[in-house]
Amino acid sequence: SKGYDFLALTDHWFHGEGRQEEKFLLLNGTEFDVGSTVQEGIYHIVGIGMEKAPALTKRAPGLSAQKIIDEIHNVNGIAILAHPAWSLDRASEVAKLYGIDGCEIYNTTSGLPWNCRPYSGEVIDQLAARDVFLPCMAADAAHHYNGDECKLYILVRAAACTPDAILAAIERGAFYANPGPHFTF
Repeated sequence: SKGYDFLALTDHWFHGEGRQEEKFLLLNGTEFDVGSTVQEGIYHIVGIGMEKAPALTKRAPGLSAQKIIDEIHNVNGIAILAHPAWSLDRASEVAKLYGIDGCEIYNTTSGLPWNCRPYSGEVIDQLAARDVFLPCMAADAAHHYNGDECKLYILVRAAACTPDAILAAIERGAFYANPGPHFTF
């Protein structure tokens, strides 16, 4: 009813199953998190389009952001760094991670009145200065459902609204982060 052709539901540590309906696509996904202090790094990594749930356990010894990224890729998923500004991620540390497929530049629930760091452009700029270029994503990351939902999304240029077509378009960068205006490709 809000005009979405597809969504990825990515609850923390819960592998949401995907499904194809006549006029709507639900991609599978999960948001994984690791770290509890700024010094060690706090990373939230979203996996979408995975063939199955990655072999990850929340408090497993040796769990790291890199292990999460690697496991998402092991099940043919896309790994997205979520809200690095909100997590206070340092570009110098993010640059050491291999295989990030995209980065949230903005998400609504990290903004006012719920939080105060929704925009991650500075982190993305600092990464670019280190020759690390990440496609920019935007997401609601809705947690409250009192104004943080249905505000941000990516607009994807895909041949069809199927998992294969949407994920392939995202992988090749045929999308842009959007807070509302719609541009025709």
